[in-house]
Order: sequence, then C-alpha cells, then structure tokens
Amino acid sequence: MEQLQVVTAKELATLMGVHVNTAKSFISDIKQEYDISVVLKCHVYSYFKVNAKKAQ
Repeated sequence: MEQLQVVTAKELATLMGVHVNTAKSFISDIKQEYDISVVLKCHVYSYFKVNAKKAQ
C-alpha cells in the first residue's frame, strides 16, 4: 500500500536530490502524462520506469 501514497514536490525533491522547483516540474509532467490530478508513488515509479518490486 506504500505505492498508493500521495507524493508532494518537497518529498520528491528530497528523494531524488533535486531542487523543489524541478520536482514541481516533474509533478506537472506526470499529471499531464497520465491525465490525473493527484500524483501517487506508483505514478512516479511508472513515469521514471523504476521497478518497485522488492528483492526476494
């Protein structure tokens, strides 16, 4: 259920090591790409092609 958490620009900036303005741009791009109004972690993972599965 962790992937269903809403992501803010500040959180995304911290996780990715980028400036908050860059993270805001990423959030806007993700919203446009998926035609959504709220960005979740699963959207971020999908947009950046991150494999979110845990190693066994």
